[in-house]
Amino acid sequence: MATSTFLWLSDLHYDPYYGMDGAYGRRGTEFCAESTDKVFGQYFCDASEELIRSAATSAVSMFPNSDFVVVTGDFSRHGTDQLKNPVQELGEILAKITKILHDVFDSDRDEEKSLSIIPTLGNNDFTPDYYINITERPNALLAVAADAFSGTLISQSEEETFREGGYLSRNVSDTLTILSINTLVYCNFHEPEQFDIEDPFDQFSWLEIQLSMARLASRRVYIVGHIPPAIGSYKKEQYWAEGYRRRFTRLVSGQYADVVAAQMYGHQHSDEFRAFPYQQEDDGVVILAPSITPLFGNNPSFRAVTYDDRARILDYVTYYTDLSEVSQSLSWKKLYSFIEQYNVSDVSVQSFRKILDSITDAAENGDDNPTLEKVLRYQHVDTGHNTCVGRCQFEWVCVLQAGSSDDYDACLDALTSNGNNITIFVAMIVIAILGGGAIIYVIIRRCRIIKTGIQYQMPEINETGIDMNYDDEIHDTGNTDDEIHDIGNTEHQITDATSGDPIQPAAPIV
Repeated sequence: MATSTFLWLSDLHYDPYYGMDGAYGRRGTEFCAESTDKVFGQYFCDASEELIRSAATSAVSMFPNSDFVVVTGDFSRHGTDQLKNPVQELGEILAKITKILHDVFDSDRDEEKSLSIIPTLGNNDFTPDYYINITERPNALLAVAADAFSGTLISQSEEETFREGGYLSRNVSDTLTILSINTLVYCNFHEPEQFDIEDPFDQFSWLEIQLSMARLASRRVYIVGHIPPAIGSYKKEQYWAEGYRRRFTRLVSGQYADVVAAQMYGHQHSDEFRAFPYQQEDDGVVILAPSITPLFGNNPSFRAVTYDDRARILDYVTYYTDLSEVSQSLSWKKLYSFIEQYNVSDVSVQSFRKILDSITDAAENGDDNPTLEKVLRYQHVDTGHNTCVGRCQFEWVCVLQAGSSDDYDACLDALTSNGNNITIFVAMIVIAILGGGAIIYVIIRRCRIIKTGIQYQMPEINETGIDMNYDDEIHDTGNTDDEIHDIGNTEHQITDATSGDPIQPAAPIV
């Protein structure tokens, strides 16, 4: 079986003002502006040019024969609306980071053999954050991004769809197509509120055409985006508006489940996966990548992904640098291999469910939960995590499989109402004994539903193709800053590399 590798970077958040006035950080401009002695960056600041160059250089030196590079959004720093000329400077930031990536990835390649970089737009690649007016066509902010990525968009077709809607299709081999989608238009935090638009920028129509063409050509597809169609693990909020989530799910996990080999997202700045109840075991996996920026107290990281000639993900390895150890240079090292650490044979829905079952069983039995400990360690790229016991463990069980807020609430209610569950289990066992073995199957299915509270069925679509009745579940964006977290009581305290003093975790954004 032939195998190949591609590189995966996410949430770079390049800040050209790092180390000077105007820098963006969780501790204020002054903290990051005074970091001139830490040229490679430091915790709670957006990324410096040196940090991004170092990550890209290490990635390509470790994997010089990679097939392509995926960047799942947020090239730009946070808070571009705070700059003097937000739109102009955003365009300059996007153009600069694109040049940095091409300089590094193509430094030892012929022009005809440049490494294919597939960009995805994140919410911080617009200004203000989460803003894009879907009714504005042609769209000025999309034009800014398309101009900045002009050297990365390799065909007229890519240029047109990216400029019109922020999405593109690229064939990276004879059997694999990458579809980069604009997830901001589906996000619950999107401004202005335009959730009555059935198909923003006609992206659903385009997506269905691309998936249909891929099937006819016997090609597999990776869908790459920024904001995942899932529950966020920090504030437990649903990222996508429900009508859009349902329509997307019907396409990629229903009608074209045989075509979509994987979905890859960023946004959370953390290493996670999802295993939705409606997915079959051979469906494409849903994976979330950690970030380059150390803004939220995490170590910077990137991934190398191994896949076969049918686009099945065989493994991914996360590499990171420990900013608490930085002196004059960065050392990038292996954090973990997915299949090695979780003792599974591949990266699949079946493997994700094996991990999820291990976490669930330990949580229900009140035992030590070593599998969840691994998930939490890697989530923040080895910078420690909050102690997670009791209800916290059940929350993780539900976050890793719920696609909607309703599913999450039902799952959590079921797992935390142990008394009621025991009563139901006992009653059903008695009925089974009295009624005979024919009822055993019903009991097993009922126990499975009670265990998580999530029904194993595909979301329905109404006659018009999309159910837009999601009870106006639109969230106040406030100062969400990507919905990120406070790493809280860490088992491994981050310390200042120079003074050795402990670095206190940032206050949560609300």
